[in-house]
Amino acid sequence: MEENTNTNLSEPVNPIVNKDKEIGQKISKRRWRSRLTCFSGCLVFLMILIVIGTGIFVWANGSLKRFVCSNSLKDSFIYKEVKCSDSTTDTPKSTFEQGKTLELDTSNLNTQEELITKVVEETSESIVTIVATSPVDPNAFESGNLEGSKQNIGSGFVVRSDGIIVTNSHVVENASLEYSVIIGNDKNTVAVDKVYLDRGNDIAILKVNKNNLQALKLGDSDKLKRGNTVIAIGSPLGDLTGTVTSGIVSGLNRDVNAGSTFGSAGKKYQGVIQTDAPINPGNSGGPLFNSKAEVIGINFATTSGADNISFALPINRLKVKLSEFAEKGKLLEPFIGVSFTQRTYYLKDTVLNGALITLVQVGSPADKAGLKKGDVVTKANGKSLENESFLEIIQGTPVGSSLNLEVWRKGVTQNISVIVGDRSDYDK
Repeated sequence: MEENTNTNLSEPVNPIVNKDKEIGQKISKRRWRSRLTCFSGCLVFLMILIVIGTGIFVWANGSLKRFVCSNSLKDSFIYKEVKCSDSTTDTPKSTFEQGKTLELDTSNLNTQEELITKVVEETSESIVTIVATSPVDPNAFESGNLEGSKQNIGSGFVVRSDGIIVTNSHVVENASLEYSVIIGNDKNTVAVDKVYLDRGNDIAILKVNKNNLQALKLGDSDKLKRGNTVIAIGSPLGDLTGTVTSGIVSGLNRDVNAGSTFGSAGKKYQGVIQTDAPINPGNSGGPLFNSKAEVIGINFATTSGADNISFALPINRLKVKLSEFAEKGKLLEPFIGVSFTQRTYYLKDTVLNGALITLVQVGSPADKAGLKKGDVVTKANGKSLENESFLEIIQGTPVGSSLNLEVWRKGVTQNISVIVGDRSDYDK
């Protein structure tokens, strides 16, 4: 028999091994697909970041910058790269940021003379003279005088480096005049772009188109004590710019009436600082410094018939208004619509320290809340009016907030809540 010599050279097929190879190939393909997807996603994300970053830097001085700055942490990379701290826009902020302010080290000063001289030297570039220009003479073309007359009328000071200046409202409340300022030792005038007024607090904010100004540091008027050293700088009598006077805090929480010399006849100021640093017409709106070159008051009035008695608004009142200005873009005038007289009232059966309501304006927040003529407010927002100023509490309460009053009415004490309004809404 012939032997079969044909040999099959192929390996026998193992179905299990082939199956494993197929599975391995599928897994390998899935891994590569996954890696490719991840790489593509990362590339797309990187491109999006580049686009966003480019947009931020291209429109860094526009609305996008304002959005980024207002929604970024101050210590974040974006905040620093967009240079939010250098923004000079008028966009309202949640808080009033002064930026870099004057810091004065007085530890190495040995005498009162050295102290005063140092404060004056360091703050001089931040002191402002307010200039008013009257309307052009109707006969200007005939006379050849095409400019109105100019006069220095008051003082002020820089509170933010991008051109925010503070003065008294009574200095700049005449809408028929044009206002400009002289800043520091620069003899040139800078036009005032916009005037914001709060007549109730006698505070005005001026905006000028000038940057890189030196802002003064605001102190804490609540920490003042009688006998503290104070320094006033301003432009008394208009032409005496940069005049320096000094003294001490003579009294705190004073109530005074200022006549028409200071803006509005019969205007009453409550809770103000009394000082013996000489202040004269023209000083209004200027800063009152403490020994650290911090502004602790805004000078607003002197007295007739007495020497060395002058008054200043506490700076903490201004701080509230600056924060409001930053948030709202304007100054609001807290208003409840009452006239009152605050003192101690001796009645038959009791003694009351508070504010006697003498008039309630119809339709005002006080009227809507139920306050009546003859009511005596003894507490406001939990503060006793035996030592606190009712007017100051009203003016320090944000518009739209509740003012909670404890009221004595015909022998019965009751609680009344008033929603503080904006005066402009009721003067229309």
